[in-house]
Amino acid sequence: MQPARTRLYTDGSCAAPGAVGGWAWILVSEHAGASGSGATPGPSTHNAAELTAAIEGLGYLVASGVREVELVSDSRYLVCGMSSNGGKGCTGWAHAAAKREWRTTRGKPLANRDLWERLLELGGCLAVTWRHVPAHRPKKDTSDDARYNREVDALAGEARRGFGTARAIKRPLT
Repeated sequence: MQPARTRLYTDGSCAAPGAVGGWAWILVSEHAGASGSGATPGPSTHNAAELTAAIEGLGYLVASGVREVELVSDSRYLVCGMSSNGGKGCTGWAHAAAKREWRTTRGKPLANRDLWERLLELGGCLAVTWRHVPAHRPKKDTSDDARYNREVDALAGEARRGFGTARAIKRPLT
């Protein structure tokens, strides 16, 4: 018998660089579900909000004792940074950047270093399979990936627009 498939859908939202961003995650498994959302702690970018969503979701899983997950995101920045198996052009470059003292291949400091460091740390605590999905699929696409991606996108947008309540909202595993 195979273990239950656990998927973590993540998304980030930021209206413009320097604005407060929103993040959200949805955990889907055969036996349980959970979700969380919130606002970035200050000025953000879309990429930083995407990374924060993954960090918050993975952090929740580690604290809950989950040890294996498929993380599904519409952010190529996130998926390709963490995995060479994320699709065309993905190299898992964040791992290489860490070895280069967080510099790009051109020697410039890597953006969002603190977030990438935390992602790599969390990635070492559980087995993560990273998968990219297309964003903004039409409602007629009723696949799980499209449905959960639309839902997590809406949660991240709501968190961004309601940033006065910057606390994380989490629905526990049941």
